Order: sequence, then structure tokens, then C-alpha cells
Amino acid sequence: PKARMRRAGAVSVAACSAWVAARVVEEQIPFEVIDRRLGIDRSYEERAFWSSTHASGAAQPLQVADVRSDNVAMSRTCAAGALAEVSDSALGGFRISSAPSLLQDAGDGAHLSGSAPRGSVVAFYHGIVYGPIIGRFKLACSGSEYALAMVDSYLIDGLTTGSGSSLGPLINHPPPGTGPNVMFYPVCCDADALPASSAAALHRISWYDSPPLTFDGRRHVRTTLIVALRDLEDEELLVDYVRTRQHTRAPIPAVPPHGPTNRGPARCDTAHSATTRARQPPSGTIRWRAKAKLANANGTRRAPLLTTLTEPTDKVRSTGKWHATRRMHGRWMRHALSRHRTFGNGKRSKSRSSGAPFVWAA
Repeated sequence: PKARMRRAGAVSVAACSAWVAARVVEEQIPFEVIDRRLGIDRSYEERAFWSSTHASGAAQPLQVADVRSDNVAMSRTCAAGALAEVSDSALGGFRISSAPSLLQDAGDGAHLSGSAPRGSVVAFYHGIVYGPIIGRFKLACSGSEYALAMVDSYLIDGLTTGSGSSLGPLINHPPPGTGPNVMFYPVCCDADALPASSAAALHRISWYDSPPLTFDGRRHVRTTLIVALRDLEDEELLVDYVRTRQHTRAPIPAVPPHGPTNRGPARCDTAHSATTRARQPPSGTIRWRAKAKLANANGTRRAPLLTTLTEPTDKVRSTGKWHATRRMHGRWMRHALSRHRTFGNGKRSKSRSSGAPFVWAA
């Protein structure tokens, strides 16, 4: 008995040490820098954000690094201004509300009432922030419905229980022939540099699943801004979940007349009408590019490094359940997934329609 207790104690100590080591590693590894070294950049998003937040006709820097540097400062300024408005009871200009989407079979959507100028922050991606390594496994076990991966490989599990500026997870994808009117842009805010009311609003919008070990999670808070790409007035918000690496939108094939649409996230529960369907990307749109042969398919960009290492790459159907083969650190492992499928921007639904599971990078 004593030997068994010693072995159990040793195993417990080893498990705790491994957990702490993994937490420290995921908080310190610069995944975004590694992605850029591997040629996985966000030039399209960086230039789109710069263009929307600067005056029309302004000379944009030629180097993406210079654009990114300007965007970091601008995103923090925009976030501070938006948080000040969120914390103020008298919001001006516009408000965001949840209502049935104008798109066919798209469930609920986020609608803007009033007017918002180009470059303004109209909403936040409200939810819980998870770490790149341990958090990814937590989300896989919990069956997250609105997981959104940021450029530094942190993930936000979007919540649809918010109101107003917290309705970012409900934004849908535009239909064929229609362009997006908003975009995602991640930012890490310094809560100590904000007024107390703005910091409190930030902590209501975004918070960490577990307190970070190597930095102050109450001070350095990650979130995702939803920025207007043009002047908006009394319309539904639409974000492009199919980004290209050539600074153009990927073609969106036509949707079958009776099949699921290529809409954004929707809540498929009993509160919705019977016509609400689970979202599935068009069959011709490649949503997951873990393998090299899919890297440039359909003109879509490559996935972040950590996502490529840990997310499913192949799938087969067996005994009514979906199975996926994952490759991580050179070892193949089998994982049984339930019938909840992940489509588009991370929305999981109970549809049995085919689709490639993934976590989309904002």
C-alpha cells in the first residue's frame, strides 16, 4: 500500500508539473512571430484595418510590418474609445441588437440601428479567452460552438448571452455577391491605462478561463474588435469568414436551394424556428488547410501554426459518429467526435451534413 501511495504521489506531482510547464510555455511562446517566420501572415487583414481607420486617400506604408505597427497603436486607441462608450449609459450614434437575420435560414444575426462611420468599433467578440495549448483541449472537450482563434493562438469562446456591443458572435457571413461591412481585429488591452469604468466594461466583455501564470490577466486582457469597413446605417452586420492571401475575397459558390447556407454563427436550439438550419460552408470552399496540398486551395490562407499541429486533418465516418485523425508532435492519435460538427467560423451544430472541423483564425 505504501508503495502504491508513493507511486500515486509521484504521478500526481509529475502531472501537476507538466500542467504548470504547459501553461508557462503557452504563455511565453510567440506563436504570431513563428507564424510570420513560416510565411503565415495577415497582410490582408492588416491593410484592411489600416485603410478603414485612416482617412480616404491616406498614403499607406509599403511594408506590412509598418502597417502592423500603426495598427497596434490604433487598435488600442479604438478599443479605449469603444469601451468608454460601452461604460457610458448614453450611447451615441448607434446600437447593436439581436434579431432574426435577413439571410435565408441564418438564425439570429447582429443588427445595427443608427449610423456608424467607417473605422469605428461597432461591437466586441464577447467571450472567455483560452490559452493556445491547454485551452484548445478544453474547448475540444466542451464542444464549443463559437470558438475564434486569434493571431497569437489564444482562443475566444464566444457567448451569445450578451447584449449591445457584446453580440459579435452572432454576426453572419455575407451571401454570394455581397461584401462584408465589418471585420475582426484582435487587440490586447492594458486595463490599467483605462478609466475604471472602461476597465470594468472590458472585464465584462472578455476574461481568461484560468488566471495566467506569467502575466497579470486582470491588466492584459485579450479581445477582438469588430470594425466597420465602411459607413453603416440601419443594417445587419456581416463579416467575411473566407479570407484570401491575395487581398481579395475567395469566391463563394452558390448554395443548393434546399441545403444549408454559408451563413455565420447561429444558435440552433428550440428557441429558434423550425426553418433554422445548421450552417455548412459551400462544398467548393476549402475551410481547413492543415495539409500542404490544401495550403493554397481556393485561394484561402494557411492556418496558424498551432492550429495546424493540433486540429483534425482527415475524417472518416463510422458507426454513426465522426472520427478524426490528429497529428501532434509526430504521433497519430484517434479521436472520436460526436455528431456535433464544426463549420465556418467555429459554429458547432447537430447537423449530419458533411464539413471539415476547424477553428477559424480571426
